[in-house]
Amino acid sequence: MNEQKSLIWNRFVQPTNRTQEEANHFIKVRETFSVNLLLRDIIFQRYITKNDPNTPFTTTRDGLFEIAATQGGYVGPPTDVYI
Repeated sequence: MNEQKSLIWNRFVQPTNRTQEEANHFIKVRETFSVNLLLRDIIFQRYITKNDPNTPFTTTRDGLFEIAATQGGYVGPPTDVYI
């Protein structure tokens, strides 16, 4: 687990000047929802706003499917979606 946290720090946090606190929060969110950062199921973003930095986490479609699959009654992704 420490190896994975180190990889997350070196690959996603440090190059973008994020804080250790933001990284710990991100890892906790990732662990809570069992999504895979390395497969880009969840994306760690940072925006500088007028007041202070904002660090939202965006879950991708595949990440949402991963989370849904852990819920009872989930029957799979929709198959009859038309664009």
